[in-house]
Amino acid sequence: MVNRLLVSFVFGVLFLSGLGVGAAGGDAAASAKPVLTFAAVADIQYADKKTVGTRNYRESPTKLAHLATEMKKQTPPPAFIVGLGDFTDGQNGDVKKAKADVETVAAAMKRVSLPWHYVLGNHDASAGRKLLAAAVGFTRLHYDFGVPGVKGWRFVVLDGNDAGYGIIGKEQLAWLKGVLDTAKAKGERVVCFCHFPLLKEASPQDHRMAKPEPILELLDRAGGVVAWIAGHDHLGGYVLRNGVHHLTIQGMVETKDQNAFALVRIFSDHLSVVGFGRVPSRNLPLPPPSGTPPAVPGR
Repeated sequence: MVNRLLVSFVFGVLFLSGLGVGAAGGDAAASAKPVLTFAAVADIQYADKKTVGTRNYRESPTKLAHLATEMKKQTPPPAFIVGLGDFTDGQNGDVKKAKADVETVAAAMKRVSLPWHYVLGNHDASAGRKLLAAAVGFTRLHYDFGVPGVKGWRFVVLDGNDAGYGIIGKEQLAWLKGVLDTAKAKGERVVCFCHFPLLKEASPQDHRMAKPEPILELLDRAGGVVAWIAGHDHLGGYVLRNGVHHLTIQGMVETKDQNAFALVRIFSDHLSVVGFGRVPSRNLPLPPPSGTPPAVPGR
């Protein structure tokens, strides 16, 4: 009897991990009300072309439809969804094909009925910044924003390609310093979104920012940054460094029938990452008011 129960439990965990909510982790404070919730997806990377290796380019619109269905089940709905870059594969400079791909994936993204925030990826840049901007309706490549009615939180979108592949230029760095200084003065916690991870430990394939050092120095000095959320490395990853959670979301384009996206619920003392498909769930402690870095959470 015990063995049967154990087999049933293991099967259920595997089923949820493959097709639905990540089974590991979960929300340690399910009964509490989060300050806000947002969704995150990385490396949709749609293209009208055959599968190459593990990249199933044509499956992404179907996966986005599944994401849209799951978001409709959330009560209250997430405040926004962030796309962590590489919406299309780029088609290696073929403008006509790239335009068709961008239009297809933009239409699929718009069916996810949430406010979108867009992060530029390296494949997006190769497809053409203006083309993507026109299709999905954004005009800025780096900016910060807050959520109406939610105090104490600031979100920052960064362009990791403005000075070259995986390089943030001096002008954007100066801008970021100003945003972080202002947030610190207001007592705001900050979550940064960028296509590129900063740390090798958060990038199993070492697909990360080419020049991360200036950004890490800013994060170390800022004091109020609690998370750096990225894509680019399709395997995903996580590490805690100096009180900042470096979370890399698994790429949606990978695998034929397994999805990858997440809900992030912000509580006063932790971030609850609810993973779908290949994205594991995690509870990430936030620093107490004293600013003491949290203990390393379970993996």
